[in-house]
Amino acid sequence: MNIIYFIHDLHTIGGIERVTVNKANWLVQQGHTVSIVTTDQNSKKLAFNLSGKVKLIDLGLNYKSSRGKNWFCKAIKLIKNHYCHRIKLEKVLHDLSPDIVISTFGPEMGILADMQLKCPKILEFHSAIVQFHQMKNAKGIRGIITRINYNSIYKNISKYDRFEIL
Repeated sequence: MNIIYFIHDLHTIGGIERVTVNKANWLVQQGHTVSIVTTDQNSKKLAFNLSGKVKLIDLGLNYKSSRGKNWFCKAIKLIKNHYCHRIKLEKVLHDLSPDIVISTFGPEMGILADMQLKCPKILEFHSAIVQFHQMKNAKGIRGIITRINYNSIYKNISKYDRFEIL
């Protein structure tokens, strides 16, 4: 079976990174083909040991590079990244012809949700659900934008074949 995971990066020391690497390593030991596609790896050292049998592909989008910038710069960067992300994602999916794709709730979540694929799409959420629900309680303009985003997330979740949460 050919499996693709999508995640921001594997240089951050965190739970989703550790779980993704552990699952990928186990799956290749079982004879499956596994690729991990990142958006923000930037040739940084991996936080966890990844089997040489797992193919690592970085799209070089660098979503995190807009942190600390004003909202206008962030919005422009996000629009540009989203467009480039869709194009690069389509190419990766075409080249690898996966049997299963797994999103780890990154920026690819909405893009994959809108794609008609011949394989199952799985969405994994590895954060405390309380944090997810607290997003909708923000105030002011930020609250309005957050609630729009929150509703969009729920709409996208329904477009996946499976939704896994902790």
